[in-house]
Amino acid sequence: MITPTQLRMARAALDLTTRALGAKVGVSAMAISRYENGDTRVMSVETMVHVEAYFHEHRVFFGPKDGVCVGQNVFASERWLGLACYQLLKDHGIQPSGTDLLEAYQRSPGKLEAFTRAQGGPHEQSSVD
Repeated sequence: MITPTQLRMARAALDLTTRALGAKVGVSAMAISRYENGDTRVMSVETMVHVEAYFHEHRVFFGPKDGVCVGQNVFASERWLGLACYQLLKDHGIQPSGTDLLEAYQRSPGKLEAFTRAQGGPHEQSSVD
């Protein structure tokens, strides 16, 4: 589900007012404003699925926590890499936590591209800040 912060950032990325976004997704500007200010009950799950689809059509993507990216869905690449690393470790009898995976990734800069090519995954290099 899109967080209030993500909705505000995504709307800003497309330079839309609450009124303009509301008109495009079929809800009132007040509902958009209330959601962005933390009243997540104001819009149904179905409405938020529609809102998310609108942003995906306009190349705005949502990630974990309050993450938003524009143009390319970097979150999909990061999810793929995390799953690949987890499966590799699991196959060798190691049960790492998400923190373990992140720390391992941060200790190995420059190796992502070679790893993803070898595994048949995305061929772009991304960074974790």
